[in-house]
Amino acid sequence: MSDRELLEFAAKAAGWTAGFVTNTSAPDVIIGAMVDTGGEIFGPWNPLTDDGDALRLAVKLKLDIAIDDHVQVSWWREQGLLDWVNENCCRRAIVRAAAEIGKAMQGQPK
Repeated sequence: MSDRELLEFAAKAAGWTAGFVTNTSAPDVIIGAMVDTGGEIFGPWNPLTDDGDALRLAVKLKLDIAIDDHVQVSWWREQGLLDWVNENCCRRAIVRAAAEIGKAMQGQPK
């Protein structure tokens, strides 16, 4: 899954819409913008690069984070089952977990 897809699904899990702006000075850098339900942009957002954005996402989704020699982020699915992702980077682990929740909301396979 691309970084853009991760951000789109993570935003969906949090109840937001992600819009994207092209950064002409660094075209490979994704700049997300959170859009409220009225369509108004209320700020830049990229939890893959911003610790604050990542932690706010983790709190909003009530994710459990365990850090050892890797990072494990876990959450409870609606069926009462525990699910998790493992990554080396805490922000990426949070976004991957959120993206999995967002995908499940659309009924897409994991």
